Amino acid sequence: MKRTFLFLTLWVAAVSIGMAGEDSPAILTTKDGKALRVFLMSTDGVFVETEFQKLRQKKSFTVEELDMLKFTPLGVNDNELKELDDKVQELFLQAKYAQLIDQIEPVAAPYAEYMSISNNLQTMYGLLMQAYSRTGQHPQAAAVAENLMRTQDESLKLNATVCAALAAADQQEFAAAETFLKEISDPVAALYVQASIQRAEGATCDAIQTAVKVIAEHVDNMEWLPLTEVLCAELYLETGRTNSAVVTARQAAKFYVGTNVGNEADALHSRIEQLTNKSE
Repeated sequence: MKRTFLFLTLWVAAVSIGMAGEDSPAILTTKDGKALRVFLMSTDGVFVETEFQKLRQKKSFTVEELDMLKFTPLGVNDNELKELDDKVQELFLQAKYAQLIDQIEPVAAPYAEYMSISNNLQTMYGLLMQAYSRTGQHPQAAAVAENLMRTQDESLKLNATVCAALAAADQQEFAAAETFLKEISDPVAALYVQASIQRAEGATCDAIQTAVKVIAEHVDNMEWLPLTEVLCAELYLETGRTNSAVVTARQAAKFYVGTNVGNEADALHSRIEQLTNKSE
Protein backbone atom coordinates (compact mmCIF):
# COMPACT_ATOMS: atom_id res chain seq x y z
CA MET A 1 0.00 0.00 0.00
CA LYS A 2 2.88 2.31 0.85
CA ARG A 3 4.50 1.72 -2.56
CA THR A 4 1.26 2.42 -4.36
CA PHE A 5 0.82 5.69 -2.52
CA LEU A 6 4.44 6.66 -3.21
CA PHE A 7 4.22 6.18 -6.95
CA LEU A 8 0.85 7.95 -7.09
CA THR A 9 2.46 10.86 -5.26
CA LEU A 10 5.35 10.89 -7.74
CA TRP A 11 2.97 10.84 -10.68
CA VAL A 12 0.80 13.67 -9.37
CA ALA A 13 3.82 15.79 -8.49
CA ALA A 14 5.49 15.31 -11.87
CA VAL A 15 2.35 15.85 -13.92
CA SER A 16 1.52 19.00 -12.00
CA ILE A 17 4.89 20.42 -13.05
CA GLY A 18 4.59 19.41 -16.68
CA MET A 19 0.94 20.33 -17.22
CA ALA A 20 1.12 23.69 -15.49
CA GLY A 21 4.28 24.64 -17.38
CA GLU A 22 5.93 25.68 -14.14
CA ASP A 23 9.67 25.84 -13.61
CA SER A 24 11.52 22.67 -12.68
CA PRO A 25 13.18 22.87 -9.24
CA ALA A 26 16.74 21.55 -8.91
CA ILE A 27 20.00 21.85 -7.04
CA LEU A 28 22.69 22.89 -9.50
CA THR A 29 26.31 22.09 -8.63
CA THR A 30 29.03 23.84 -10.58
CA LYS A 31 32.48 22.43 -11.24
CA ASP A 32 33.97 24.87 -8.73
CA GLY A 33 31.85 23.30 -5.97
CA LYS A 34 28.98 25.78 -5.64
CA ALA A 35 25.56 24.26 -4.94
CA LEU A 36 22.65 26.49 -5.89
CA ARG A 37 18.90 26.00 -5.57
CA VAL A 38 17.36 27.05 -8.85
CA PHE A 39 14.39 26.73 -11.12
CA LEU A 40 15.41 25.31 -14.49
CA MET A 41 13.89 27.49 -17.18
CA SER A 42 15.28 26.12 -20.45
CA THR A 43 18.37 24.81 -22.21
CA ASP A 44 19.62 24.71 -25.80
CA GLY A 45 22.34 22.17 -25.03
CA VAL A 46 24.97 24.87 -24.65
CA PHE A 47 23.44 27.18 -22.04
CA VAL A 48 21.12 26.42 -19.13
CA GLU A 49 18.81 29.26 -18.17
CA THR A 50 17.90 29.31 -14.48
CA GLU A 51 16.25 31.43 -11.84
CA PHE A 52 17.41 31.37 -8.22
CA GLN A 53 14.67 30.02 -5.99
CA LYS A 54 15.05 32.59 -3.21
CA LEU A 55 16.15 35.72 -5.03
CA ARG A 56 14.11 35.07 -8.19
CA GLN A 57 17.03 36.39 -10.21
CA LYS A 58 17.79 34.84 -13.58
CA LYS A 59 21.23 33.45 -14.40
CA SER A 60 22.61 31.61 -17.39
CA PHE A 61 25.20 28.82 -17.06
CA THR A 62 27.12 27.04 -19.77
CA VAL A 63 26.80 23.27 -19.72
CA GLU A 64 30.59 23.07 -19.31
CA GLU A 65 30.31 24.96 -16.01
CA LEU A 66 28.01 22.34 -14.50
CA ASP A 67 29.08 19.29 -12.57
CA MET A 68 25.70 17.89 -11.56
CA LEU A 69 21.99 18.58 -11.47
CA LYS A 70 19.91 17.17 -8.66
CA PHE A 71 16.27 17.26 -9.68
CA THR A 72 13.80 17.75 -6.84
CA PRO A 73 10.28 16.92 -8.05
CA LEU A 74 7.68 18.77 -5.98
CA GLY A 75 6.46 16.77 -2.99
CA VAL A 76 9.05 14.01 -3.38
CA ASN A 77 11.96 13.57 -0.98
CA ASP A 78 15.31 11.83 -1.44
CA ASN A 79 14.19 8.61 0.23
CA GLU A 80 11.18 8.34 -2.06
CA LEU A 81 13.34 8.89 -5.13
CA LYS A 82 15.74 6.20 -3.88
CA GLU A 83 12.80 3.84 -3.40
CA LEU A 84 11.65 4.59 -6.93
CA ASP A 85 15.14 3.92 -8.28
CA ASP A 86 15.27 0.55 -6.49
CA LYS A 87 11.84 -0.36 -7.82
CA VAL A 88 12.81 0.57 -11.37
CA GLN A 89 16.00 -1.50 -11.20
CA GLU A 90 13.95 -4.47 -10.02
CA LEU A 91 11.40 -4.06 -12.81
CA PHE A 92 14.18 -3.87 -15.39
CA LEU A 93 15.79 -7.11 -14.21
CA GLN A 94 12.38 -8.77 -14.36
CA ALA A 95 11.90 -7.44 -17.91
CA LYS A 96 8.64 -5.82 -16.79
CA TYR A 97 9.18 -3.00 -19.20
CA ALA A 98 5.62 -1.70 -19.40
CA GLN A 99 5.49 -1.23 -15.63
CA LEU A 100 8.93 0.40 -15.68
CA ILE A 101 7.80 2.88 -18.32
CA ASP A 102 4.71 3.74 -16.27
CA GLN A 103 6.90 4.48 -13.24
CA ILE A 104 9.59 6.60 -14.90
CA GLU A 105 7.75 8.53 -17.60
CA PRO A 106 5.86 10.99 -15.35
CA VAL A 107 8.86 11.66 -13.12
CA ALA A 108 11.47 12.15 -15.84
CA ALA A 109 9.33 13.91 -18.45
CA PRO A 110 9.61 17.45 -17.01
CA TYR A 111 13.41 17.15 -17.07
CA ALA A 112 13.91 15.47 -20.45
CA GLU A 113 15.75 18.37 -22.09
CA TYR A 114 18.34 18.41 -19.27
CA MET A 115 19.19 14.71 -19.43
CA SER A 116 22.44 15.24 -21.33
CA ILE A 117 23.80 16.78 -18.11
CA SER A 118 24.83 14.48 -15.27
CA ASN A 119 21.92 14.21 -12.84
CA ASN A 120 20.23 12.03 -10.24
CA LEU A 121 17.56 10.71 -12.64
CA GLN A 122 19.88 9.94 -15.54
CA THR A 123 20.30 6.23 -14.78
CA MET A 124 16.54 5.74 -14.61
CA TYR A 125 16.18 7.72 -17.83
CA GLY A 126 18.61 5.32 -19.48
CA LEU A 127 16.52 2.36 -18.35
CA LEU A 128 13.43 4.09 -19.74
CA MET A 129 15.18 4.30 -23.11
CA GLN A 130 16.09 0.62 -23.04
CA ALA A 131 12.55 -0.33 -21.98
CA TYR A 132 11.16 1.57 -24.97
CA SER A 133 13.64 -0.11 -27.27
CA ARG A 134 13.05 -3.65 -25.94
CA THR A 135 9.29 -3.26 -26.37
CA GLY A 136 9.57 -1.96 -29.93
CA GLN A 137 8.63 1.62 -29.05
CA HIS A 138 11.47 2.92 -31.18
CA PRO A 139 10.32 6.52 -31.77
CA GLN A 140 10.14 7.01 -27.99
CA ALA A 141 13.54 5.32 -27.53
CA ALA A 142 15.03 7.59 -30.20
CA ALA A 143 13.71 10.70 -28.46
CA VAL A 144 15.38 9.67 -25.20
CA ALA A 145 18.55 8.60 -27.02
CA GLU A 146 18.88 12.03 -28.62
CA ASN A 147 19.45 13.52 -25.17
CA LEU A 148 21.67 10.76 -23.80
CA MET A 149 23.99 10.69 -26.82
CA ARG A 150 25.28 14.07 -25.61
CA THR A 151 26.07 12.93 -22.07
CA GLN A 152 29.56 12.51 -20.65
CA ASP A 153 28.66 9.04 -19.33
CA GLU A 154 30.26 6.73 -21.90
CA SER A 155 28.08 3.74 -21.04
CA LEU A 156 24.86 5.72 -21.39
CA LYS A 157 26.14 7.30 -24.59
CA LEU A 158 26.91 3.87 -26.06
CA ASN A 159 23.47 2.51 -25.18
CA ALA A 160 21.86 5.65 -26.57
CA THR A 161 23.71 5.31 -29.88
CA VAL A 162 22.70 1.64 -30.10
CA CYS A 163 19.04 2.50 -29.44
CA ALA A 164 19.18 5.31 -32.00
CA ALA A 165 20.57 2.90 -34.61
CA LEU A 166 17.90 0.30 -33.83
CA ALA A 167 15.18 2.95 -34.05
CA ALA A 168 16.44 4.16 -37.44
CA ALA A 169 16.57 0.58 -38.76
CA ASP A 170 13.04 -0.08 -37.50
CA GLN A 171 11.86 2.97 -39.45
CA GLN A 172 13.66 1.71 -42.57
CA GLU A 173 16.03 4.68 -42.38
CA PHE A 174 19.07 2.56 -43.15
CA ALA A 175 21.44 5.38 -44.05
CA ALA A 176 20.86 6.92 -40.62
CA ALA A 177 21.21 3.52 -38.97
CA GLU A 178 24.58 3.00 -40.67
CA THR A 179 25.70 6.46 -39.57
CA PHE A 180 24.90 5.62 -35.95
CA LEU A 181 26.61 2.24 -36.38
CA LYS A 182 29.86 3.98 -37.35
CA GLU A 183 29.71 5.95 -34.08
CA ILE A 184 29.64 2.78 -31.94
CA SER A 185 33.13 2.23 -30.56
CA ASP A 186 32.43 -1.10 -28.85
CA PRO A 187 33.06 -3.80 -31.50
CA VAL A 188 30.64 -6.31 -29.98
CA ALA A 189 27.87 -3.73 -29.68
CA ALA A 190 28.56 -2.82 -33.31
CA LEU A 191 28.11 -6.44 -34.41
CA TYR A 192 24.84 -6.67 -32.48
CA VAL A 193 23.57 -3.53 -34.19
CA GLN A 194 24.82 -4.73 -37.57
CA ALA A 195 22.84 -7.96 -37.16
CA SER A 196 19.77 -5.95 -36.17
CA ILE A 197 20.10 -3.72 -39.24
CA GLN A 198 20.50 -6.74 -41.49
CA ARG A 199 17.36 -8.21 -39.95
CA ALA A 200 15.42 -5.00 -40.63
CA GLU A 201 16.68 -5.02 -44.22
CA GLY A 202 15.32 -8.52 -44.68
CA ALA A 203 18.78 -10.12 -44.91
CA THR A 204 17.94 -12.64 -42.19
CA CYS A 205 20.60 -15.18 -43.12
CA ASP A 206 23.30 -12.48 -43.02
CA ALA A 207 21.93 -11.35 -39.66
CA ILE A 208 22.23 -14.89 -38.30
CA GLN A 209 25.83 -15.13 -39.50
CA THR A 210 26.69 -11.84 -37.79
CA ALA A 211 24.95 -12.89 -34.56
CA VAL A 212 26.67 -16.30 -34.58
CA LYS A 213 30.01 -14.49 -34.96
CA VAL A 214 29.34 -12.64 -31.71
CA ILE A 215 28.38 -15.87 -29.93
CA ALA A 216 31.46 -17.71 -31.24
CA GLU A 217 34.08 -15.01 -30.75
CA HIS A 218 32.91 -12.98 -27.75
CA VAL A 219 31.84 -15.51 -25.13
CA ASP A 220 33.12 -13.33 -22.28
CA ASN A 221 31.17 -10.21 -23.21
CA MET A 222 28.31 -10.17 -20.73
CA GLU A 223 26.79 -6.93 -21.96
CA TRP A 224 26.12 -7.62 -25.64
CA LEU A 225 26.42 -11.41 -25.90
CA PRO A 226 23.14 -12.09 -23.99
CA LEU A 227 21.19 -9.65 -26.20
CA THR A 228 22.71 -11.22 -29.29
CA GLU A 229 21.68 -14.71 -28.18
CA VAL A 230 18.06 -13.59 -27.81
CA LEU A 231 18.29 -11.91 -31.21
CA CYS A 232 19.68 -15.12 -32.68
CA ALA A 233 16.81 -17.16 -31.23
CA GLU A 234 14.33 -14.71 -32.79
CA LEU A 235 16.11 -14.97 -36.14
CA TYR A 236 16.02 -18.76 -36.03
CA LEU A 237 12.29 -18.58 -35.37
CA GLU A 238 11.75 -16.18 -38.27
CA THR A 239 13.54 -18.53 -40.65
CA GLY A 240 11.58 -21.59 -39.52
CA ARG A 241 14.45 -23.18 -37.61
CA THR A 242 12.23 -23.84 -34.62
CA ASN A 243 14.46 -26.40 -32.90
CA SER A 244 17.45 -24.05 -32.99
CA ALA A 245 15.26 -21.23 -31.71
CA VAL A 246 14.02 -23.35 -28.79
CA VAL A 247 17.52 -24.49 -27.83
CA THR A 248 19.01 -21.00 -28.06
CA ALA A 249 16.20 -19.37 -26.06
CA ARG A 250 16.27 -22.10 -23.42
CA GLN A 251 20.04 -21.83 -22.97
CA ALA A 252 19.89 -18.05 -22.72
CA ALA A 253 17.12 -18.27 -20.12
CA LYS A 254 19.27 -20.67 -18.09
CA PHE A 255 22.59 -18.83 -18.44
CA TYR A 256 21.21 -15.37 -17.70
CA VAL A 257 18.63 -16.26 -15.07
CA GLY A 258 17.74 -13.30 -12.84
CA THR A 259 18.51 -10.72 -15.53
CA ASN A 260 16.27 -8.86 -17.96
CA VAL A 261 17.71 -10.83 -20.88
CA GLY A 262 17.20 -14.12 -19.04
CA ASN A 263 13.58 -13.23 -18.43
CA GLU A 264 13.13 -12.16 -22.06
CA ALA A 265 14.65 -15.46 -23.22
CA ASP A 266 12.38 -17.42 -20.89
CA ALA A 267 9.31 -15.64 -22.28
CA LEU A 268 10.51 -16.25 -25.84
CA HIS A 269 11.11 -19.93 -25.09
CA SER A 270 7.57 -20.28 -23.73
CA ARG A 271 6.14 -18.48 -26.76
CA ILE A 272 7.99 -20.76 -29.18
CA GLU A 273 6.78 -23.86 -27.37
CA GLN A 274 3.20 -22.60 -27.48
CA LEU A 275 3.51 -21.96 -31.22
CA THR A 276 4.97 -25.43 -31.71
CA ASN A 277 2.19 -27.08 -29.74
CA LYS A 278 -0.49 -25.25 -31.73
CA SER A 279 0.99 -26.37 -35.03
CA GLU A 280 1.07 -30.05 -34.05
